[in-house]
Parts: sequence; C-alpha cells; structure tokens
Amino acid sequence: GQTVDSFTVSLVSAPAQAVYVNVSAAASPSEAAAAGARTVLVSIDGGVTWQFAAVLTFAAGEQGPKTVLVRAIDDTASEGPLNAVLSLSAQSADPTYNHAEIRNVLAEVVDNDRAGLIIVESNGDTTVLEGAPPAGIVDTYTIAPTMAPALYTNVKVTLFFDDDSLIVTSTDPRFDPTW
Repeated sequence: GQTVDSFTVSLVSAPAQAVYVNVSAAASPSEAAAAGARTVLVSIDGGVTWQFAAVLTFAAGEQGPKTVLVRAIDDTASEGPLNAVLSLSAQSADPTYNHAEIRNVLAEVVDNDRAGLIIVESNGDTTVLEGAPPAGIVDTYTIAPTMAPALYTNVKVTLFFDDDSLIVTSTDPRFDPTW
C-alpha cells in the first residue's frame, strides 16, 4: 500500500502578525518527468485533499505545531528510489518571519514500479553485541519487496552470515538479482 509520512512546522516565537508558510514539492527530474514520473503530494488538512503545494497559516500569536502530510504519487514510471525536495518559505508583515530562512525537507520515495528490496533497520541502524541478553545486544531489521511478485512466481531472500552477503533468487524476471 501507499505510505504517508509527516513533518511538523512550528514558529520559534509567537508572531505579531499572521505568518504564511508555503510548502512546495519539487517536480521529478526532467527525463523521469518526460516518462510520466511524478514525486510527492502534500496535505495540510489531515489527508482530505492532496496537492503539489499548500500554505500553512499561523495567526498572530500562534506558534504551532502544524502537520504536513506527504505521500508519493502512484505513477506508472519506473524511476527508482529518489529524494523529493519539499521547499518551505515564509511571508509575513512581521519582520521576524518575513522571508525567514527555512530548511528544505527531503522525502525518500521508494518506487513501487521497479522491483527491489526495502531494508528497514530498527531505530535507523543495526547494532549488535556478542553474548546473550542482557549482556549482549540483539537487533532486528525488516526486508520487504518494493512491489508484489508476478502471479505464480516467488522471490527468495537469503542472508549468509559468513560473508555478509545477501542473495536474491526469483522466478519473477523483474527481480533479477543482477539489478
């Protein structure tokens, strides 16, 4: 299924005047866009509406936080994993926030139109320590395909501990291990 992620925007102090924060998703690189690739959409109303850009409004005295939802556009182009840039900018009659510098947000987009594997480490990394708990440290990770294998085919992932290799075999040619 489609994954929705989020980030929040807050002001560091209460503004004297309303502050408008523009959130804009960058388009796909030109070659990918020509093939029909699209990046992400944003929502500022809890996922009721989705668009390429939206404006967060902070009333005078309001600091937030306000939540921005982000989801990938389900296109048919096979563009592979990419980072979509979400640009933010501010306008206000309050000089503290008018054209204030705001860092971009990167959204990692995993393409469901290209065969591959997603490896998700618990807590963002894998740390282990020899020995049984509580002296030793055990960690986990999850491996999932980016797309479902074709009907009547399978994908087998084997992890070899001796030489740190990950072997993928498949009867689905889209999961050819030479990718």
